[in-house]
Amino acid sequence: AFAAANAMANSRRASNPLKTGFADIDDGLRHLGPKEVTMLAADSGVGKSTLSTQTALHVANCGYGVVYFNLEMSSEMYALRTGANFTELPTQRAAIGELNGMERVQFARGLDELKAPAQRIVMGNASEHKTIPAIKKHVADAKAELQLEGTPLRLVVVDHVLMVRVSGVRSDDKDALGMARADMLKDIAESFGVHVLALVHVTREGSKTGKMPTKNDLASSAWFDRHADNILIFYQRRDADGVFDKGSKAVLACQKSRWGSPFRAELEYRRGFFFPWSLDPQLKRLSERVEKEGNAA
Repeated sequence: AFAAANAMANSRRASNPLKTGFADIDDGLRHLGPKEVTMLAADSGVGKSTLSTQTALHVANCGYGVVYFNLEMSSEMYALRTGANFTELPTQRAAIGELNGMERVQFARGLDELKAPAQRIVMGNASEHKTIPAIKKHVADAKAELQLEGTPLRLVVVDHVLMVRVSGVRSDDKDALGMARADMLKDIAESFGVHVLALVHVTREGSKTGKMPTKNDLASSAWFDRHADNILIFYQRRDADGVFDKGSKAVLACQKSRWGSPFRAELEYRRGFFFPWSLDPQLKRLSERVEKEGNAA
């Protein structure tokens, strides 16, 4: 262990295969290492699922395996929403088959471009993987499946962690629920040697202030703070009626970082995703083509 520690200390920079694809966030965090947990907290509707999806796509596009648990919707609906966001098309109209001819072509192109990285993302089904044992088993099966294809599993996303059911614990025992869920995240990170990105809502009190929440506003904050290596707060200003101000930039604040220092990054929501985001050349060409066709229309 001392020899390994000495090698790390003398290396120019520790090996870090994972990046989010957002340069300011990656520079601030400095390290998304294995056996670590990052909590991403935000009020409902801010875009934490979109941010985590973009991170998963970036990691997969770099050749690494991802297990993504979306515990709020089916894999098909999640894929439809991701494709609609990527091509800047309305999810509601796509879901009921009301896209026009040009939009259908645009949507199909977007899904085709996303196929390559998506092949390295193993989805968790919303109805089957809501218990802790089921989640752990699915990660183990997915890791084995990816290894057969020569793809190392590096990232597990839990969207969102408050949806995880805990057997033998009363629903009103918030402390026990928080402890069990936080223990699960750390156990997955350490047992499978992966980085875990877990999404969580802020409390009602934290969302009512109209200001940037703090890590103390996380649901089950004491347990998640104890086990998390990084805590990221995602915030977007609301207007007087409580509607998100789409004209303002979303702010991501790192309020706890194992390897870096607290920092802030601003992201602009456009074309269904957050930018600036580092895209693969093929994905970037699609974005430019979609924008060009949209302007022409």
